[in-house]
Amino acid sequence: MAAPLILAFALAAAPVAAFSVSSPVAVGAPVSYVDQSYDPAPGHHLTLQIWIGRQGTFDSPGTYPVTLVVEDDRGLMASATHDVTVSRPAHHSPPPAPIAAAVTLSPSAVQRGDAFTVRVTGVPDAQGLEVHLPSSFLPAVTLPAGVLRYAQVNAASFSLQSGVWQATCWVPWTQGIPADGNYPISVTWTADGQVESASARLTVQGADRLAIWAEP
Repeated sequence: MAAPLILAFALAAAPVAAFSVSSPVAVGAPVSYVDQSYDPAPGHHLTLQIWIGRQGTFDSPGTYPVTLVVEDDRGLMASATHDVTVSRPAHHSPPPAPIAAAVTLSPSAVQRGDAFTVRVTGVPDAQGLEVHLPSSFLPAVTLPAGVLRYAQVNAASFSLQSGVWQATCWVPWTQGIPADGNYPISVTWTADGQVESASARLTVQGADRLAIWAEP
């Protein structure tokens, strides 16, 4: 009796379709694809690659399937699919512009016992348009210690109307007016965590007359 014939069959290794893709991405952002396909069979190579659903960018949010189909020189095929998740771009509000303001004093010259007004107005923007101070604007008027007893701020007499802040001050009848010189009156405020300031100067001219003007 003849020995049985044993036949061995080797299964042909199919090609491998593989790729990576950047995901998630924002609407309009470029999508990166890296092809990682190969043919593991010795002496064979890929001859065809077909992309389905591949786009450089996506214009709308959602989930988009992308498929890569490969074929080698033996006619064997393989495919791989990945989802690309597209989201709306994060909305970043520009930081609010700092509050730019100028200080003026009215009238520009007073004598002891007279009242005057500290007025704070928004500085016109780059286009020259008027800027109103916001309703949250709450500055502080600071007087130098040397003249604090000669000019006092009436805290109950400030207001913000039509985007202009003002406070009424007065120079009391007090003996011992300080020596002639320039004395700063500062106005400070906080906007978005930043301390801003502007000032005017108080010039003492003689024993009974004060001249006040805005500091350049």
